[in-house]
Amino acid sequence: PFGYFERLLESNTQVGKKIQKQRQRLQNATSPQEAKRCLALLRQLIAQLSVPTDLAKEVEGLLNKGPYMVRSSASGEDNPNYSGAGLYQSVPSVPAEGVSQAVLAVYQSLYSDRAFMARQEMGLSEDQAHMAVIIQKMGPADFSFVVHTKDPTNGNGTNGGKVLIEVALGLGESVVGGSGAHLIRYDPKTRMLTPVALVSQSKKLVSLPEGGTQEVLVEMK
Repeated sequence: PFGYFERLLESNTQVGKKIQKQRQRLQNATSPQEAKRCLALLRQLIAQLSVPTDLAKEVEGLLNKGPYMVRSSASGEDNPNYSGAGLYQSVPSVPAEGVSQAVLAVYQSLYSDRAFMARQEMGLSEDQAHMAVIIQKMGPADFSFVVHTKDPTNGNGTNGGKVLIEVALGLGESVVGGSGAHLIRYDPKTRMLTPVALVSQSKKLVSLPEGGTQEVLVEMK
């Protein structure tokens, strides 16, 4: 899947060469200021890429009305010493005709300042940084959750085998985006759930049929 970005560069010869040049400059950057300039230019250049007709037709042929989640999946995103969850951009509720532009937005996120700094902390060189894109059909969601098999609230990631669950109403972007979710700890030995932190959730994020998302008030029962 990482090869699709290289196909884009090959089919956009002039812009592709400029991107390759900036990638090399970023790899060899000797100061934070120089790296930041390279990152900004890379994002601008990626926005100028045109998805080749054959690739666009290949993707569109697999899609129907939508909406879709256009999700990032980067190399080195997660390793035993670092979690990159939420580090790169994913675009929710995209209509089929908007998938190509959403894919470019995901590719741009590989070169955000935050992502670059995270890779530096991880010791991941830029020639090892690659982005794949996953396109998933979205469905309605009453609840969304993330399960942490290692407790991130504990310094060493352990908590006697207990699991930490983040859960929110509506689409999962409110969970992975850190905008407010209940924290619940589950003990698989006793099968007991223990609230850790409960937040007020008067709104939920929903997907719109024409694409995009919207916060709506939760009907109290």
